[in-house]
Amino acid sequence: KAGLLTPALFPLAAALRAHAALFDARGRRPGAFVVPVVANARPRGTDEASRAIFRTHVGMLWLRALATELGDPDALVAKLKERRLAFVREGMLENGLAALDLARLAPMRLYARLVRRGFGGELASFFFAWTGDLLPDLTHFFGAPVESGFHVPGVPASPGSALVFSLRDARLSITHVWQEGSLDPDERTLLRRRLLGDLLGVPVGGAA
Repeated sequence: KAGLLTPALFPLAAALRAHAALFDARGRRPGAFVVPVVANARPRGTDEASRAIFRTHVGMLWLRALATELGDPDALVAKLKERRLAFVREGMLENGLAALDLARLAPMRLYARLVRRGFGGELASFFFAWTGDLLPDLTHFFGAPVESGFHVPGVPASPGSALVFSLRDARLSITHVWQEGSLDPDERTLLRRRLLGDLLGVPVGGAA
């Protein structure tokens, strides 16, 4: 079920290192980062998938990376892959689906309070999504050819920063969304410079 997470691990590693550079600039890098990663939970098989129309058919894996693991991008990807496989073997994806089924019955404010209480603080270090191919079968819209496309997610709740990666015609798109006041212009520039440096394999200087 979590096989589609494999392509997400390299962008996730780059997103982790980009946010770590941001915390370093503030002089207060945390000891670890925790990031929720969405996994496709639609039933396998064409017939079942076609009936899976209502509700959001996704699960959630909460991947953790220690600050000491962020220096080497290749080693970081290997660590994330190892933890993802362990979570899948332990049934964490199914547990997450069961929790989401219960959570949809609770008022949003109560749900947020319960989750924050369990984590002892924020829901995550930042939000991340790898959505894969964006509408690959859509070539025209109202007669006009679709030349590109990207996701525009909603502004995330605190901690106030989200990176969303998607593909369109084999081209990578990245959307960065932040809450007003959570990042100043210099911090946004630093985060994007680190992110693009890792994705393109271009050294940008500074500690990872």
